Amino acid sequence: HKVTEANALSGSLTKINLATGTRVWTKTFSAGGNAKMIYNECWGLTAMGNATGGYALSCGTGIEYCGSWLTASEKADCDQGKGDARAGAIARPAA
Repeated sequence: HKVTEANALSGSLTKINLATGTRVWTKTFSAGGNAKMIYNECWGLTAMGNATGGYALSCGTGIEYCGSWLTASEKADCDQGKGDARAGAIARPAA
């Protein structure tokens, strides 16, 4: 996980140079929506084992709780179960 802005949590993947131990790059991943409310967490990684040398990263997305860092309008929507306005989002129970 990586905090990309105040109270926003995105999934991340970092490539490390094994010889020097230094970071080569870091990429962050998100499912979109309000990053202060919708957390993106990654738990697994596996090599694809194909010619491209790619990886598969397993992540999940969800609203953990409606925190005080949200604006009054965002918190009111979140408390009513309307925190995720993305198309196809499943409404959650009111807090």
